[in-house]
This record gives sequence, C-alpha cells and structure tokens, in this order.
Amino acid sequence: TNNPRVSGVVKDRWKFLKSAIVKSSKESNCEAEDFQSWHRTSVRRFGSFKLFSTEEIPTSEAKLLSDAHLSSCTAATPPGTGTWIRYTYKDASLAVTATLKCLTSPASLSVMVGFNNTGNICLWPSEEVMAWYCLRNAHRLLSGRRVCELGCGMTALAGVLLARTGLPAEVLLTDGNDVSVRNVDAILSANFPSPLANATATTVRTCVLRWDEPFLSQPTPYDGTFDVIICADCVFFKELHTYLNRVLLKLVKPHGTVILFAPERGSTLRQFCELAQKDFAVQRLDTYDDVVNQRHHEALAQTEQDYDPNIHYPVLVELRPIRSGSEPKLEHK
Repeated sequence: TNNPRVSGVVKDRWKFLKSAIVKSSKESNCEAEDFQSWHRTSVRRFGSFKLFSTEEIPTSEAKLLSDAHLSSCTAATPPGTGTWIRYTYKDASLAVTATLKCLTSPASLSVMVGFNNTGNICLWPSEEVMAWYCLRNAHRLLSGRRVCELGCGMTALAGVLLARTGLPAEVLLTDGNDVSVRNVDAILSANFPSPLANATATTVRTCVLRWDEPFLSQPTPYDGTFDVIICADCVFFKELHTYLNRVLLKLVKPHGTVILFAPERGSTLRQFCELAQKDFAVQRLDTYDDVVNQRHHEALAQTEQDYDPNIHYPVLVELRPIRSGSEPKLEHK
C-alpha cells in the first residue's frame, strides 16, 4: 500500500494474528490486552461504503434472539459476545432486511485461527459490496437459482440477505471454520425462526467446507450443482489459490457463474485471475455499480479517512467454466 498509516495498521493486524497462531497450541483464549490490540488494528477508520441502512437491535430483543438459538441447538455457541445489527436494503423492485450477529468481544483463537480466517475477524468491504451488487441484480442473477457462498465468515451478510429475498431456490452458506458456521446458524435461527408458508421460498442451509482433501478428490452431493457461487475476499492467501480454483470448478454447474469480489492487495488478485484462466473464462470489472463507484470516489476525496483502494476497493471478477462455451456477459448498473 502507498498509504504509510494504512500500511502500519495492516502490519499490526497481521502481527497480532501471527502471534495468535503461534500461541494457539498453548492458550485457548486471547488475553484481554491482546484483544484490545487486535480491536484497534482490525476496526478500521474506513470499514464500510455505507451501502445499507443499519440499526443496532435493542438489548432485550437481542437477548431473545440469542436465547432462542441456545434452546434450539446442542452445539457450543461461539465464544465471546456479539452485537445484533439489522441490515436493510430497498430499491424500486426489492426490499429485504436481515439481522446479523457481529463479534464484538474477545473470542477463543478457534474463531480467529481457522481455514482462511479473514472473514472470522471482521466484516470486510468486499462482503458488503458483494451483497449490494447481488441484491441490485437479484432478479436477473438469482431467481430460481442454486446459490453457494464460499468463505461466508462470521456473518454471511450476502448469503443471508439473498436468502431473505426468497428469490433463489437454495442458498448454501459455507466456511472452513466451524465456529463461524455455528454463528451463522444462530443468525439463521433469528432470520428464519420457522418454516416459511410459501412453498417457493428459498431453502437455506450451512456447511463446514474446507478447500482441501478429501473434499477436493472425492465425489460429494454438491459437485456441479450450483448455478451461482459468490465469494468475497477469498484470494487473500496466495497459498490457497490453487485450492480455491479447484473448489470453484468442482461446485459450479457447467453453465454456471462465479461472482468474486476482492481488492487488489498487491498482486494477489491478479495472480489468482492468471491461475484461473486455465479453467475459466475470466472477466474483471473495476467499475460495475454506479452507487459503489460514487462512494469510492467520495472516500478518495475524504483524505482524512484511512481509505486505500488497494486494500478496500473490491474488484468484481466473473468466472465461467471454459467447458460451458461462450455465454452472454452480465449487464451492470
């Protein structure tokens, strides 16, 4: 990054994460002072494009949501406490809300140290933008489709909102960290408290899915079954690029589409796109939504913010299996 202040924040964040990984075999929980250090480096001055209306759920209502989940499951719930936030989206043809539980207090290292754990630490701008983009194009992209979110993290903002529209036939929310998936289960309990009466409503499920063996080499019920796969910030670690590419090719239908959002972060995005070209037709879009583009330029103009496009502005990458042949390109607002 070219911004010295942002660069220092990023280095501090990864310094803490590295320390947490090293200590994970000896300690089950973060020390309070360590969490405060992490909190300072992970809660960025620029954390959102503010695309959604949000409101914090009152304490009494939030307790009811948490108690309802505790009474309906046997699995251990994620350590630490969370704040319940209601997200609202509305345009001329679609209105949807979802209530999400966001981590706000010290958690065990199993929350932070997992398989591609970036989404377990905080909600990145890429997830926010991906949710916004998919909702703005929901009728065209999602109606009657089977959708999978890879690496949904602790909140699955995009996947939960899409499921709440009732437009997809199915939404599968996946992450490689089982603690993240349990938190998403709690979120689903709050947003889907009982079977919906509408027979055409979206089926929504969760699954712990790791991009490694034996999943990659063995047949599974998910192979080639998803019309649309969405993933945000999943190219963070270069070491996982090959595994991510194999997972996408394994899960997507022959004529399906992968919608991936990620910032440049140096060369990480470019390197993944180069790798994916052997199996996918790759289309990169730096400008894809008028509102996001406007917020991007507003953030650039507000020089007092720690906004660095290299780590904050998500690029849209669309992938289609080469075996599917040529298909019409998606339209963008």
